[in-house]
Amino acid sequence: PTKELNVICNINELNTSPVKPKYKTIKIKDEYNQDEFNNVFNKYKKVFITADNAGSGKSYVCKKFKPNKTLFICPVNSLVMDIRKENIEAITTHKLLGLGIDDDIITKNKYDITDYECIVFDEVALYDITTLHKIKKFINENKNKIFLATGDTNQLQSIGDNIYNNINNYKQYKYNA
Repeated sequence: PTKELNVICNINELNTSPVKPKYKTIKIKDEYNQDEFNNVFNKYKKVFITADNAGSGKSYVCKKFKPNKTLFICPVNSLVMDIRKENIEAITTHKLLGLGIDDDIITKNKYDITDYECIVFDEVALYDITTLHKIKKFINENKNKIFLATGDTNQLQSIGDNIYNNINNYKQYKYNA
């Protein structure tokens, strides 16, 4: 049996009137139907893939999405190393945003994403609210990219403020960009 995935899409780009953010939830019953995912990713451009459990195929479908060039962004270096073993480009959030050890101080240059068509934020439930704000700002500065994110409610709790337990706040901070 297949695991059901939820795809939450920011449909503001499809709506020309300046209104409150609108989201559409699409239930995908077959995580192996890559064509269905590709159509959703290309249509909505900002997509959050969630499920109730780990191992449901959230990251898998993002890895199989084949735009010109994709970059995975991970909260921890061990996840970066695991993804790179699959010959997929990946960096940490700190490297992307040019952050040093202190998250509030930009100590390095931001990572150059010019050549990438798609940016995937993997395991977003691990981010705290401060990092989510920085990611939102980054998305706003790069509107011409496709942004995908994965996460589930059974993640380890983030370090710092955790808003994932309130899905409405989570959508606001992650996808109201």
